[in-house]
This record gives sequence, structure tokens and C-alpha cells, in this order.
Amino acid sequence: MRTLADVFVQLVVQCHASKLDYKFPESFAPLLKTNDFPATCDAEALEKLTKSVTTALHSITYDMECLVRVHSQLKSIRDHLLLVEADLKKAAMAPIERLPTEMLMEIFKLVPDQEDSGAGDAFSLRWGPFTVSHVCRRWRTVATENCPEIWAYFWLERYRWDCMKDPISMLSLVLSRSKNWPLKIEFVAVSIADEDTEEGSARSDPDEEDLASGMSRHTRRRIENSDDAITERLIQLLVEQCHRWKEFNINAPDRLICHLSPIRGRLQSLVTFEMRHVLDGLPRVRPLRPIDPAILDGAPLLETVEILEGYGADSQAALIAPCLVPKLTSFSDERQKADGAHYLEIVRTNSSLKSLSVKHRGTFAISTPEVVHSSITSLGACNGSFLRSIRLPSLEHVFLAGCNEPQSHSTISSLYDLINRSMCSLTIPCIQNCSVDHHLILALEASPELTILNLRFSEWEAGSISTMESLIIRLKTRSTQPALVPKLQSLKLGLAESSALNPGIVGVNLGTAIEDRWRERTLLSVSVSIIRQVRSGNDVGFSNTLLRDMLDPLREEGLDLIMSP
Repeated sequence: MRTLADVFVQLVVQCHASKLDYKFPESFAPLLKTNDFPATCDAEALEKLTKSVTTALHSITYDMECLVRVHSQLKSIRDHLLLVEADLKKAAMAPIERLPTEMLMEIFKLVPDQEDSGAGDAFSLRWGPFTVSHVCRRWRTVATENCPEIWAYFWLERYRWDCMKDPISMLSLVLSRSKNWPLKIEFVAVSIADEDTEEGSARSDPDEEDLASGMSRHTRRRIENSDDAITERLIQLLVEQCHRWKEFNINAPDRLICHLSPIRGRLQSLVTFEMRHVLDGLPRVRPLRPIDPAILDGAPLLETVEILEGYGADSQAALIAPCLVPKLTSFSDERQKADGAHYLEIVRTNSSLKSLSVKHRGTFAISTPEVVHSSITSLGACNGSFLRSIRLPSLEHVFLAGCNEPQSHSTISSLYDLINRSMCSLTIPCIQNCSVDHHLILALEASPELTILNLRFSEWEAGSISTMESLIIRLKTRSTQPALVPKLQSLKLGLAESSALNPGIVGVNLGTAIEDRWRERTLLSVSVSIIRQVRSGNDVGFSNTLLRDMLDPLREEGLDLIMSP
């Protein structure tokens, strides 16, 4: 059916269609190729024809301008009708569909995850991003196209992907939806978990249903005959996106960790890197390849590196020594059997380092001269030879753990040597299961700014008891000798089981030292605990009730006091 507009347009076109008959006369064509004036009769004909064409142009131009004005007026009316239509549709919408896109994006960022840690299981349809994308079509569009950050923080666990139909496509889907957003990933490639899992909530995406349909509703167990092909492919997918890593945490055996080598030089966004070596009980099917020790070198934003070791793991093949990392402030390596020489190179080449923790044990060649680092304020160590290889003028916090293996240098004497050479003053030392001698008292004498003292001994080594008795006497402020650590605010003692029967340690001297410092309002917190030996089985408590009698009134006065058992 023809509308009024159709008739109007047709009439306008017909009105001007006859103007197509105007043409340039062929008889005048030769004049265009010469510099001659036309004859008088020809000039009159040209003038008459020119006036007719000009009049026709004015006429059609005027009509075109009228049509433009009509179009503008019609467009204004149309825009008004669109607004009215949008309001009418919005009024008929469900409330969840009325929220603006920007508000939905903020809501999606706050969707609670399974453990309120901000991350979620990328292989579970119960993960927050999958949940919100299944509410309605509009929410799905916002979640999958406008909110990449909600897809960028997740964990992956092998007990999941070993039982899935297509975990590779599932991970690819998540990575594609995160677009270019920085990634925070925890990758757990340990094939020993037995878990009960259920299907996710109602699904609206057939692709997601197909990807997750391989997950059983019942108890899942490790597939004994499975190989690492799927796991290696998942690692490869993550490595392809390593330029987006912001936080990366991997728990895996060495045979899989070696697949991280290609990330070297591609970690533009990495801030935190954590790696845990574990055993999973699966046999090694090919020779172990060592990881490139320089995979973290030069990462421009990297601040924290932590290397852990699961029980029974032997991580000789996974040596990582980040060097020339401009913003590296914290490095921790809990492996006890790693090659110790590279730790000195880490100290030497990372000038921004502030916290260093090295649990290496065994033989260690002392560096000559010592490696000097002026920024490290916190140190954790077990190896006396390592302590003798460094000089740390800014050192304040120390965690010193004993070493069961024979060493050429005592750990506690090496600490005293470090303090002397570095000319530093400790404020928070924590000494655990070391064989202590008079060097402990000397180290405390050299640390007058110390505010927190934490000593813990599950067993007494030879000579340690007499040293502790002397130390406790020196804690008394009313003594013939100058009191140790005059600015002490917190004292934590974890003592071997036999200490409960030793009045020289758990007795009047300790009670007097605590009471004196409490009266002077310097000591504010005290914790004294007896560490029971598993093999003993005896219910040993504080046999010296005098100590409790001395300290209980101080607790009532406000002293933060803990005594156990």
C-alpha cells in the first residue's frame, strides 16, 4: 500500500524528470576546442539555453532543500517516538534488565566467589562470571563483552580437568572473555585429589554445557593411566598469555614446571610469582628437563618471588635465580637442597630487594669479599656459611632456623658475625631450634633497638640450657650487669619440655624480669609455652607455680600474657 510520502516523492521526481532533456548542443562542441568567439546567432542561442538550465537548477535545488527540511522535521519526530518506545519497553522489563550497563559492570565485579578471595574455579559453572552470564540475555552480553576483569582471576585444579570432556576449550573460552585484562592465576597440577563435585546451576549457553558435560556428579578419582598431555597443553595456553600475568601461582611437579621456560622476556605485567614443587605419585615418562633459571630475569614490574617445596619433593631441576629485576623487593626460597651459590647472585644483582628468605642447608662456599646489600631489612636463613657471605647494613628483622645437617659454621655465631660486620641493630629477631651459645647474648647486646624477641626451641642442644639461663638473668633490669634489649616490648618463648622442670629458665628470674619491665611500662606482651615432644606422651605443664603466681596479677593489670599448656 502506497503512503502519502510515496506519492509526494513520486510527484516531485516527475516534476523534475523533464529537466533531463537539457543537453549540450553538439553543434557547439567545436567551439570548446578553439579560442574563437561564437557567432552572434550562436551566442544568443547559448545565452537562452544557459538561462533555462540555470532556472531548472534553482528549481530542483529549492525542492531538495525543502526535502532536507522535511527530513529534519521527520527525524525529530522519530527521535521523540524512539524515546517514548524505549520508556514503554523499559516499563515492561523485569527489574534486573532496567539497570544501566555501567552499574551492572560494578555489580559483576562484586559477585562473591567461593572463598571470598576474589578468585574462582574456572572449570565450574558455579563460578561467579558463569552465574551472572546465565541470568538473562542482557546480563550475558554485559558479562561476556563489557566486563573482562571478572574473567581474569581464577584457579585451575587437575582433579577437575582430568575428568572433563574438553578442558582446553573451556580455558580458551575464559581467556578470550578476559580479553587484555591482567591475569591472576593459580594453577594446581597435582593428580592426587579425590573430590565430590556437582553440576553448576541452570545453563543458557550450549557451548558451556558441552565443555562441562564431562564432569560427573559423583566422587572423582585420579585417572591412574592418564598422561600429562592435557596438562601440558593447558600450561601452553597460559604461557601464550604470560604477557598478561599479574599474579601467577603454580603447584606442580618438576616434570611440568619445566614447561614455563618460554615465558622468559615476556613478563611485562607480572608482579607476583609463586611456585610450589610437589610430588603427585605419577611416574616420570621421559627424562626431566631443567627449567631455564633466568625465566624471571628483567621482569619490569616483578616485586615478589616465592618458591616453596612440598613434603618429599626434590626440586633439583627447578633452579630459578631472578637477576636484574628492577622492582624486586621480596624473594623467598624454602627449598633445602637447592644449589646455594645462586642466592648470592640474587642479592648482588637486585638493588631494590628488602626481604630475603633462604632455607638452603648443607655446604656452602663463603663469598670473598662479602656481598653487600644496603636495602635488605628482613632476612630468613638456616645456613651459617650464607650468613658469613653477606653484609646487610639496614638489617632489622631476622628469622633464624636451626639446621639438622652438619655445617662448617654455627648458625648463631654466624648471625653475630653478620651483625658485627654489617654494623646493624636488629629490632625483631626470631630464633628457632638453633644450638645457642654465648654468641646469642652477644648478638642481643649488639641490638639495643630490639623491640620483639621470639625464641623457640623444641629440643635443647648441648650448652643451650646454660646460655638460656644466663640470657634470662640478663633480661632483669635490676641486675649487676646491664640489662639486655632495654626497649623490649614483646617476649615470646617456646621452650623444650624439660624447661618446665628447670627453675633457672621457667622460674623466679624469668618472672622478675617480666615484672620489672612491666612496671617500667616497656614490656607489653609475653607468651611462654612448653613444647611437648610427640614421643614423650607426658602431660607436662608448669610445675613451678611460682611463675604463674608472679605473672597472673600482671595479667589483671593489663599485661598481654599467654602461658601454655
